Amino acid sequence: MSRYTTRYKPRTAYWLMRFADEAHDCEAAIKQKHRRKLHCFLAGEYHNVVGMKVADTQGFILVNRHKHSTYMVLSFRGSEMSWRMEGWRTNLSASLATAHWLKAGHEHLKAHHGFIRAYGDIRQEIISAVKEVKPLRIYVTGYSLGAALATLAAFHIQTKFPSIHVTMYSFASPYIGDLQFAQVYNLTVPDSHRVVHDDDLVPKLRLLFDTNRRALIECSHVGQEHILPRHPHSKFPHHERIYYLDQLKREAFR
Repeated sequence: MSRYTTRYKPRTAYWLMRFADEAHDCEAAIKQKHRRKLHCFLAGEYHNVVGMKVADTQGFILVNRHKHSTYMVLSFRGSEMSWRMEGWRTNLSASLATAHWLKAGHEHLKAHHGFIRAYGDIRQEIISAVKEVKPLRIYVTGYSLGAALATLAAFHIQTKFPSIHVTMYSFASPYIGDLQFAQVYNLTVPDSHRVVHDDDLVPKLRLLFDTNRRALIECSHVGQEHILPRHPHSKFPHHERIYYLDQLKREAFR
């Protein structure tokens, strides 16, 4: 049994949202801010299911080599167009797919085709970093579309390295897969927390289709849900990173 707790921690959520926000900075800015820690910059491209480029996606890895334990932080950036609802309709109107790495035991699971492709572009880089560092714990985080990549990364890492404790905090995450995917994910990565700002529309959009794109499928979110109260200055559709940061800071340090 893991010695780590799986309960929601407000200060952990705040700091991981800070990392998720920093993933939107340029590579030079991230390296300057964390110059005392070993880091690896990830770069790739996000594509929707018809192969048209929507926006580039990126992320970074930080490693803290503490004398008693080494831990890693893996942060993904979402699409820069994530605030545009027409962009979300394009990204989320997707069929389910699977991949050879997306499995539990001998069973392959299904998730959003575009998210699988986006994470697949950099999964080898991530696995190589984990093998090199050999951390005892990994924190995975992301905002919006980055939250979807963080979820797939957390699942992939935990299945490949069961002795490592994986903690995942996602923010404003869309639906990623069907009910079966969510059930297996929750058993595999129990220390997962999905933070949602009240009235954020993105986590509510149910636009995943079956394989033939003929009918909507039954979607299900992963992780333990934590709802943030509506920000006093928020405006429709309540999906800005600043609202998440402000409300998380209030919770963490009140």
